[in-house]
Amino acid sequence: MMAEIRQLASSLDCNHIEWQTPQLNLDAIRFYRRLGATAKPKQRFSLATNPAS
Repeated sequence: MMAEIRQLASSLDCNHIEWQTPQLNLDAIRFYRRLGATAKPKQRFSLATNPAS
């Protein structure tokens, strides 16, 4: 499946694809690294819609 996605992205002139997995999903991380994917650091932010006064 990942090979097909990569091929489709290439045919659409996309220069990379991105996806995410939780840091605790070690099996997926190992799988993605075996494919040659690299991890990128990221910051995740959240903002309450109704903050307490």
